[in-house]
Amino acid sequence: MRNSRTETYGIRPRDVEEWLGVDAVYKGADGNLYASATIPCDDWLISKLLGFGDKVSILHPKKLIYDVCDAANAVINLYSDKH
Repeated sequence: MRNSRTETYGIRPRDVEEWLGVDAVYKGADGNLYASATIPCDDWLISKLLGFGDKVSILHPKKLIYDVCDAANAVINLYSDKH
């Protein structure tokens, strides 16, 4: 997971450190913040990641990326005919 817009949009590294652990968050050579952890890939995780909106990018695993996209599309489809 990468967050290149931490200060602008209010995701604080401390929040991610509390969630995943201090050792899971690091600053890359490109200046972006990265987080890496081994956690269950379940509905709770997908919901948590969707809660970050466009403030983070999931880099891998691919299945998690697909699952988050599917969940986001389900929300879009729910409201697409209502505007």
